[in-house]
Amino acid sequence: MIEGGLKAIFMGGESGNDFINQEVMNKGVVFEDIVYTIKALRKAEKKTNNKVYLSLALIYPPPLMGKVGLDKVKEDNLRLIEEVVPDSIMVTPPGPFLHTRWYQEREKFGFNLEEGIIKEAMEYEYVLYKPPHLWPKLGISLEGKSFYEILTECNKFRHTIESVYNIPTDLSDEHFLMFYSAGITKKQETMKYKKETMLGIISCEYFQTRQISLRTNQYSQELAKSNFR
Repeated sequence: MIEGGLKAIFMGGESGNDFINQEVMNKGVVFEDIVYTIKALRKAEKKTNNKVYLSLALIYPPPLMGKVGLDKVKEDNLRLIEEVVPDSIMVTPPGPFLHTRWYQEREKFGFNLEEGIIKEAMEYEYVLYKPPHLWPKLGISLEGKSFYEILTECNKFRHTIESVYNIPTDLSDEHFLMFYSAGITKKQETMKYKKETMLGIISCEYFQTRQISLRTNQYSQELAKSNFR
């Protein structure tokens, strides 16, 4: 696949804890399965001498169902991160979306939903980088924790990943493909541009974003032309 052009992967790891992945996420995989798959990817990288960017997704904090402590889940997540060292980690708070098991069996998983939550969620301003106190109230709680507390836990975990492990968060495979097309391939470059583009969004100054877009478009045009040579 790498020799055929594979350059980035989005992998839903969800958790490094086996109980969470099997009983809460219904993934049917364990810690060793995730590690084996990622190590196989890294081995293929070396064999082909081509970099593949891996974005690993985790849901945190997850429903615990009274069977495991949050500290244990965090410990297992960090153990997974240390073992596989992904290029980015997508950290997302849990959401009992309509027609999912978490919605249909919400009492079992510890979710409490207020009346009108579907309409509120459809209109929700979903911006993970906002400090939790700036988010509007959303009628979701998990095992007694308000949505504000859920977001606070999620943001604390995201900060640990960035500050302790120096791994960027919330860069997906699409981000890495865009960066690759723009010639941004080094880890420090990626983290720098992520920070600068985020500051650009907040300040409404889009110079860096426009530069990346121009370089990506130029790369795409050259790639398209090469197909006709």
